[in-house]
Amino acid sequence: MQLPFINTATAVARLGRSLTAPFRGYGMEKVPGLQQLYVSAYTQLGPRSMHEVTLPDGRLLMDFKDRSIAPSIWLRRTYEPTFSEAIDRLAFPGMCFIDLGAHVGYYAARMARQAGKEGFVAAYEPHPLMARILAVNIYRNGLNPWTEIVEAATADRQYDGMLWTSMSNTGGASLVRNNVHDPQDAVCVPVVTLDNHLRETLDVDRRVDLLKVDVQGVEAAAIDGAGKIIETDRPIILFELNPSQMEASGTNVLAWSRGLEDAGYCFGLVDEAQRTIVFQDAQQAIDWCRREKRDGTGFANIVALHEADRASSTRLGR
Repeated sequence: MQLPFINTATAVARLGRSLTAPFRGYGMEKVPGLQQLYVSAYTQLGPRSMHEVTLPDGRLLMDFKDRSIAPSIWLRRTYEPTFSEAIDRLAFPGMCFIDLGAHVGYYAARMARQAGKEGFVAAYEPHPLMARILAVNIYRNGLNPWTEIVEAATADRQYDGMLWTSMSNTGGASLVRNNVHDPQDAVCVPVVTLDNHLRETLDVDRRVDLLKVDVQGVEAAAIDGAGKIIETDRPIILFELNPSQMEASGTNVLAWSRGLEDAGYCFGLVDEAQRTIVFQDAQQAIDWCRREKRDGTGFANIVALHEADRASSTRLGR
């Protein structure tokens, strides 16, 4: 089932979406030379180093050495708009949100605004500099009273890991070196399981309503490390499905995805180019990702809803 996020029937709007598709999702990479031109122009015209961007609902300090996430936020004042809107539709005041791989806080701040003072947000970010910027962004937006910043990575076991960082993508750090584009330094970071850290270290005893996971190929391990929470709370799970990165991390992507389906979850694949969420089975979602880039390394954000949570499906228009 396809869920439209731009509710208009006009031919002009459809034509506009079609013409601008190359500038959304991976469309830019499908036009030879367009992405290189975009990066070159941004390098010449964009801000330098640290710069604060004013967004419709707040402000965000970013390191503008980044060539992946920062350009979109600076030029468009938004990031992954379809995915962002899905979060807005699914989140309500008083909820408990967990963000694994929070980066500088674009989504953590969005969740915290939705949660409000009666809610709670835990944002996990292992990169030392990004964690500091994240803390600044949460504080400067007045969200710190109900937001906990944790400088740690997450997986299915606790250990001290090496976090590989990227020269051009500040959100592209990973515990797996092969998953990092133009890797540079590696730093030692604590790796925790969400089940243990949230419940025992942070002593959070409330129901988890929404779990967002974007950890550069280690999504399966991070989600498995929240197995008890998922079993008891059945949260909405928002995660990045990147088959090539997950395989490089040692994950059998199809078997793991089907395990989530067996646990009662259905997959809503976020298509940013078409501004839709399409509900598919695990095999279809994986195949879509592999087709999205010519070299088979595409990915998509997934909105995974539990079959028992009918209200969430309704809020997405399903």
